[in-house]
Amino acid sequence: MRDGFFRRVLAKGKIAGPILVTFTTNDQAVGRLYPLASMFAQQDAAGIGGPTSRFGGIGCNGAQSTPEASEAKLLDSRSHYTFTSRKVYNLNADKFIKDHSDVCGGQVAHAILAAVAAT
Repeated sequence: MRDGFFRRVLAKGKIAGPILVTFTTNDQAVGRLYPLASMFAQQDAAGIGGPTSRFGGIGCNGAQSTPEASEAKLLDSRSHYTFTSRKVYNLNADKFIKDHSDVCGGQVAHAILAAVAAT
């Protein structure tokens, strides 16, 4: 198996803080259309579209094949994150993100601010 998208960045120490990835099964564009287009073009970034598919999309599956990645849930703004530097956090956003472009909610902003504070 090949290394995931963020593997080289982490291994070479190119980042100082945490990397956040929101993903959701509600993202039909990345969950269904992107894998089909990638397969036909023979371009892959990582069953078709799923977490083990070489045609899967990060917005639907999170960062894959990266040992530093861990899964958690996107939290509401009253909750607390414990992010650490040089790790990837796959944040399941099924509860808050309803489609491909729905990333402007307060929950996403809260996660970003927590990541900045951890840097």
